[in-house]
Order: sequence, then C-alpha cells, then structure tokens
Amino acid sequence: MNNALVAIAKDGGESVSADARRILQVMARRGITALPRNYELVYEALSGRNPELSADFSALGEQPRQSELDEMGFYHRLIGYCGIAAVKAQAESGVLLRNLKEQVATGLSHKRSFMRALELTGHSLREDTTDLTETLASLDYLMAAMTEFVTAETALGKTLGDGAAALDRIGSGIGAVEKTMVVDKLTQLPNRIAFRARLETLYAEGGVPERTAVVLADIDHFGLVNSRYGQQAGNRLLKRLAAIFRKSVKKNDFVARIGGDDFAFLFRDVDQNDVLAISERLRGTIEENLVFATSDTGADDALAVSIGVALSSSAGSAAQLQVNAETALAAAKKNARHPIRIAG
Repeated sequence: MNNALVAIAKDGGESVSADARRILQVMARRGITALPRNYELVYEALSGRNPELSADFSALGEQPRQSELDEMGFYHRLIGYCGIAAVKAQAESGVLLRNLKEQVATGLSHKRSFMRALELTGHSLREDTTDLTETLASLDYLMAAMTEFVTAETALGKTLGDGAAALDRIGSGIGAVEKTMVVDKLTQLPNRIAFRARLETLYAEGGVPERTAVVLADIDHFGLVNSRYGQQAGNRLLKRLAAIFRKSVKKNDFVARIGGDDFAFLFRDVDQNDVLAISERLRGTIEENLVFATSDTGADDALAVSIGVALSSSAGSAAQLQVNAETALAAAKKNARHPIRIAG
C-alpha cells in the first residue's frame, strides 16, 4: 500500500475499503495508470484538502495523459512527483557525466598519438641523414598529428564547457526540486516534510530534547470561508495567517503549514506554562485581531482556532511527539470550550 492509501487508513475498517475503492474506481474510469504517485494525486484531489488541486484535477477531463498528471503533481508539490523530477535530473546528469568521460578518454588518446608522433619525428631528425625528402616527410607527419591533436583539444574544450554549463543547469534544477519539496507553494512557509525533518533532527543524536514543544493549530470550519467567499478569498486568508505566524516565532523556533488549514509550530527553551501562554497568544491573534473582510460584500468573519500541544519530555521519538500533539488537537476540536489542550 502506498503512502496515499496509508493516509486513508487512519479511520480503519470499512471506511478504508470504501475510500480505497473510490480512488481505484476514479483511476480506472479516467484511465489513470496505477502508479504510486498517481494514487497520491487522486487521493489528494478527492480529499478536498487542497481545493485548487481538486479543481485542476476535475478540469483534466477523461483519459488524462501521464505528462499532464506529472506536471500537475509537481506544480502542487506532491512528494511523489517532486521525487520523480529529482530522479530524472540525476539520471540526466549521470548520462552527461558518462559522455564527458568518453570525450576525455578520446582526448587523451589523441594526446598520446601526438606525443608518439613527436617522439618519432624527433628521433628521425636526430639521425645522421642528408635525405631531405625523409626529413620533410617526418615534418609533414608531425604537422598532421599536431593538427589532429589541436582539433581534438578544441572539440574537447567545447564539450567540457558545454557539459559544465549543463551540469550547472541540472544542479540548479535539482536544487529547485529539493526546495519545492519542503516549501508550501501558497504561503511559502515550510511544509509538512520540512516540519517532520526538523522534528527528526531533535532526536538525531539519540537523546530526548529538553524544553521543546510542538503546537498544532487548526482553523475551525475553514471550509465555510471557501464555500461562502470562494477559494481565492480563502487563499488570501491563509497567506495573511502565514505572515502573522511567521512574525510570531523567534529565530530558533519554527512554523510550517502542514495541511489545508493546519499549521505546526516548534518552540525551543519553553516549559508547559510558557507554551500554554504562547498558544493563548496565537489563538488570541486569530480570534481577536484577525478579521477577514471579503472583497465583494464587506462582511466580516472572525475565525476560531483549536490548538494541540505536546512537550518533548513526554515523547521518546519525533513520531511520538507529533502523535501526542495530534491527539491533543483532536481533543481540542471536540470541545469548543477548551480550544487548547496539552497532551497528558
């Protein structure tokens, strides 16, 4: 089972089979090849977590080409498609390097031939001979060898120059892909991959990080904003939230957009009281100060937020720390009178 289908399995039981069947049925009906990255795309499109992706997928029509799916997946920064782009770039660089290796080997062969011609000519000229014809023949042989060598060296120089430029372009492409994989396209915040990588670094040395907390924030009923005012209005709101969140964290802290309306924070050098106070400020920033004015009617919608908190002292791994925060967030969402919950 690929990552997309594993994600479906959170609810378990019959719902897993129903969701998986729905994905497979859509893929079969639209003639989409059963590739892991295509499962990921269809799952994300059907989940509705990214309205823009869902709309783009619907607009593809029946029997979409794989190239169209790849372009869409890469544009929306899905992991499978970004990985394919990186693999292609690396493969291209491998072919280029092999070609350059062959060109260099050919150049060295020409160089050895020229040096051998030079050696033979020198030996001939050093001999005691008065035969001008032989001398001229030796010089002609040397000139021909030198011409061939210079031509080969010139061609090799151009090949190496072009190859270096191509490798630079490929390197830039790989760098862009790597950046794409860890940056949220809409808000330009780090994404879920970057957040998980940051968590992993906390435990990289084998110990449990001290005085560290994960805070997960979910905007309540955010789908109503999209349905009432449109996707562009929702996107503008997410960008504004991202700007506010970015200003809310210190240099050594971290904020990421990990889902449609889900944000994750990583705070260092905090205890339980500190992180609860920070969470209250985050919630207050949204509920009291962030008022979204629609561009068409001027009506206002105040947003609420649910927050889950987990402390590193309660988790022996990055995965457990994230699970603890997700559990606390789920509890907060179930009880509007306690919108901030800390993992016990």
